[in-house]
Amino acid sequence: MKSIKLALSVVALTIGVMSCSKCYECRHLNEYDTNGDGIVDQVDTSAAEDFCTASANELNEKEDQGYICN
Repeated sequence: MKSIKLALSVVALTIGVMSCSKCYECRHLNEYDTNGDGIVDQVDTSAAEDFCTASANELNEKEDQGYICN
């Protein structure tokens, strides 16, 4: 009985560790013509946003939306 509980505990711990997410601080850059000269500048107008995920695909999707995540 103890060995079954130990085995289940090990499995639960392993699954828990494997599904850990990593958190990133993401910022979004917006493009503006700040001087009226036709040259578009990237301006950081947003507050940092915490983003946590265990999926590399979710991080790629966030960055594809224009966010820079560190």
